[in-house]
Amino acid sequence: VGWEEEMVEGGRRMKKRWVYYSEEGEELHAYDRRNDLEEALERGIVPWGGPPAAGTGSGGVTPWLGQFVGGLWQIRPRAATRAISHVLGRLEALGLVALVQPSQSGKEKELVAINNHYATGEPFAVQRRLAEKASRRSRAARSRQDTEGGGGGGGV
Repeated sequence: VGWEEEMVEGGRRMKKRWVYYSEEGEELHAYDRRNDLEEALERGIVPWGGPPAAGTGSGGVTPWLGQFVGGLWQIRPRAATRAISHVLGRLEALGLVALVQPSQSGKEKELVAINNHYATGEPFAVQRRLAEKASRRSRAARSRQDTEGGGGGGGV
């Protein structure tokens, strides 16, 4: 199920072809040129095989988000606005960003603010060492008080 890249005979050399198969193995869509495939994906004519986008206002269809190659996001300019809007919508739905309306910011357009989420965990090494040092000093001071002040035994 989904897209497969196939190598086919093409005259003098092998050529690539992109085919979308159904669960039954039936060929539903096929493209001989990568450019034609990407245009169809950007227009939403063919499914790209991604998860449905519930609650994103895009009718349950996740738009083509391009591809990652060598750590870089590759997407053509005409598809970028729709993809970025979708990603921001998902981030907002997850509570990771908040949209700031122009009336709240004094700007002409809507802004996006990152929501900070803090989690408790291990303190940084420097803070941990300082806390341990303070704890040792406190114990040492208490033991000095015990030995100096209370010695307990002196008789009359």
